[in-house]
Amino acid sequence: MEIGKNPGLNLYSLHQMGITGKDIGIAIIDQPLLVDHEEYYDRVRLYEEINVESDELAYMHGTLVSSIALGKNVGVAPEADLYYIGCFSSENIDGEIHRTYRYRAQAVRRIIDVNRELPEDKKIRVLSMSLSYDPNIEGHDEIVEAILEARNEGIFVITTDSHEYFWLDFSGLGRDPYADPDLISSYTLSVFREQDILNNLFYRDKWVMLPIDSKTFASPSGKDMYGWGRMGGSSCACPYLAGLYALACQVRSDITPDIFQDIAFETGTPFEIEIEGIKYPLAKIFNPVKITEYLQNSLNEVDTTVPIITIKYPINNEVYYTEFDLEYSISEPATRKIYTDNNLCFKSYYNESIMDLSEGTHTIKIVATDLSGNEAIAEVSFTIDLLHGYVKIINPIENSLHYPREISLDYIFSKSASISIIIDGIANSTAIPSGTHIFFSEGDHTIEIISTELDEYENSDQVVFSVISRPIMLGDVNSDGLIDIIDALLTAQYYVGLDPENFVSHEAADVNGDGEIDIVDALLIARYYIGLIDIFPAEL
Repeated sequence: MEIGKNPGLNLYSLHQMGITGKDIGIAIIDQPLLVDHEEYYDRVRLYEEINVESDELAYMHGTLVSSIALGKNVGVAPEADLYYIGCFSSENIDGEIHRTYRYRAQAVRRIIDVNRELPEDKKIRVLSMSLSYDPNIEGHDEIVEAILEARNEGIFVITTDSHEYFWLDFSGLGRDPYADPDLISSYTLSVFREQDILNNLFYRDKWVMLPIDSKTFASPSGKDMYGWGRMGGSSCACPYLAGLYALACQVRSDITPDIFQDIAFETGTPFEIEIEGIKYPLAKIFNPVKITEYLQNSLNEVDTTVPIITIKYPINNEVYYTEFDLEYSISEPATRKIYTDNNLCFKSYYNESIMDLSEGTHTIKIVATDLSGNEAIAEVSFTIDLLHGYVKIINPIENSLHYPREISLDYIFSKSASISIIIDGIANSTAIPSGTHIFFSEGDHTIEIISTELDEYENSDQVVFSVISRPIMLGDVNSDGLIDIIDALLTAQYYVGLDPENFVSHEAADVNGDGEIDIVDALLIARYYIGLIDIFPAEL
């Protein structure tokens, strides 16, 4: 419990230097809050409720996210101000519960109104809302519009879908409960995302990671009560990131979300995982100390150098027949604005899919402004020809890593066309429908798909990926990363000669180490699954 109070990443050293988020406003929209908890009660500047019954009790989630962001003992920014709106994202209509973002949108606009009345040195700089917004749920357009309004008011809105509006994406780190939260070596993949990431190993070039597991947080059970969670989630990542931004705002009040994200990625500590002695670079980890040093040094620098913008894609004066991603780079941290045909674009500022442009000639202009106010502009013109279609491979992802298993081949094509699929240089005589699962052995692989339209126009897409060996986990006979009753059943089926398709690891099945796979192994796996044993005989 005590170790979990440390927010980690050497944040206590910044707090001791007086970098605590003092006078920086953090807004949170979440479930009803226990307002008088000792972690933050003296810095609650606003508490209101929307779509909450008057007799509703405080919820765990509100105290969790508030204390992670700005708790005086457990928080990232322990002296930041809290502006909180309790709000539910569902409503009861004729006895049925319906999800809606309408009330969240109202809450965001209420935060905007409150912020307009605050003095310049007390502004709300960041809003944490542990929410992803499904376009199929009522009120989606309202919440998106409200988020854009907040951004235009200078508020960094952080949600689990923040990558839709800012180029950086973030994910959580795991930690053994007794490991030192300040040591980078203590961190692993979070329990929440571990299996998903291990099944798709590739370098996330937009990811910066932060701690979410093994954390102590304020509890709604009482004003001096605490809870502890072994596994966090995206809900924990949002307030943590909000706290980091508040610290940055205290150091440089003119920082913007774009510049913060650029600095965070530039100064981040490389994070890699090791499998069978091979290290795989995965992402970067936030380094709050280096972010602070960068901002402090910039205060004393005289910079007259204009940023250099390089637009890699689209290429000037090219003609495109398919959708494409905007790819560019800027030589230094900068606030950027992107215009499509002189219209400001509000979506992600990096690798933005240009799918909604009409046929004809278009322009993309990027304006970048650094911390010293130096401005640069780059612009390209290109043409879109919608007469012809495109083909695109969705899965597997380029340069991804997989374990030996069946991989779903997913692709799309936009025009009526015949499809030819070439796997590792060998063309298939029959068409392979999208969604087909194909087994790939260990090694490097290439998939190319060629679409041929009625006028014989050809378009193609290609991906290269690798399959690596999975470390053997005794009992996990289907290699899905879990030891469960399915493994026991598959082992039993193998023993009686049924040869089940998903029985892929003979080594993992011999859990008693006698060199045979029999009903004893199946029973031992079942006993392990229900908790009667916690180690297999072969491991003794």
